[in-house]
Amino acid sequence: MVLTELLSVPFMLILCYSNNLNLAFFAFIFRGALMNMGVPVTNTFMMESVDDCDHGLINSLSAVGWGGAWAISTQIGGFMIEKGGFVGVFLVAIVLYIISAALYYYYFADSETREGERIIIDTGSPR
Repeated sequence: MVLTELLSVPFMLILCYSNNLNLAFFAFIFRGALMNMGVPVTNTFMMESVDDCDHGLINSLSAVGWGGAWAISTQIGGFMIEKGGFVGVFLVAIVLYIISAALYYYYFADSETREGERIIIDTGSPR
């Protein structure tokens, strides 16, 4: 997840500053592919980290969080685009991608241990 988010940053910069439509098209496709690449890993990790009886609850909370974030960010992004164009929105998104990647690494890089087929999350102090 960390790698895919960080690799997508240069493509977002291309989208932000490029005047070349062909380059922007390929940057759009590659950024989307990189971000979608990490979703199955994140979902699998999330489901393996909780008891089977909690899968429904965790999946629902994840869906609400995802949908709620889209609803809020759409309003904020629309306001920012109206006032200042697309560059500011892309720069904020890039900063959020970097923060997200750093948090994933900080909290989960060394927290995973396998016991048979189950993943146990070490809830001790973060790295």
